[in-house]
Amino acid sequence: VTKVHGTRHPLSRWTTNQRREYKALDEDASDIDLARMKKLEDIGFEFDRHHSRWEKRFAELQAFKASHGHVNVPQRCQTNPSLGRWVNTQRRQQRMR
Repeated sequence: VTKVHGTRHPLSRWTTNQRREYKALDEDASDIDLARMKKLEDIGFEFDRHHSRWEKRFAELQAFKASHGHVNVPQRCQTNPSLGRWVNTQRRQQRMR
């Protein structure tokens, strides 16, 4: 859910709160009802958007490998620029470890 007319839509605020409550589960500080959480999961609600974006890029990388036979995606990949940037970020993060 995105901003509408420069302000946050009430549904956007609500989804943000659901994600915040979900993250608080790890700290035993959440008020989220597990049955409600299950309902959200059943309709495909993404509690961890970062994880789902990573999985999407990983699937794109797998497709790139199937097509090209390697995973050496150029940083300025013509066919999928965001995949090139993502691979570059993964490499940079690995070097920082």
